[in-house]
Amino acid sequence: MKRTRHKAPYNVICYSDPMRLKTAEELLKTTKYIESNVEKFLYEKSSSKDKTLKIYEDGYHCILEGEPDDRILTVLNDIISWLDS
Repeated sequence: MKRTRHKAPYNVICYSDPMRLKTAEELLKTTKYIESNVEKFLYEKSSSKDKTLKIYEDGYHCILEGEPDDRILTVLNDIISWLDS
């Protein structure tokens, strides 16, 4: 399987500057908030009738960038199928 993750940092929307301390602090604070309130966001609590969960094993953070072409196509097809339904 051909990996293209080395291309991910070249994505024009990929942030590459150093993180500011306040940004890092806010991300940490938000992460802690989510962890402490995760039960409110769980699958069972969701009011949506569509509770489809797709997990792409060994997927990279940016699932549409830096993955093998076949995985990107699978993800795109899954997104299109979900939107169509």
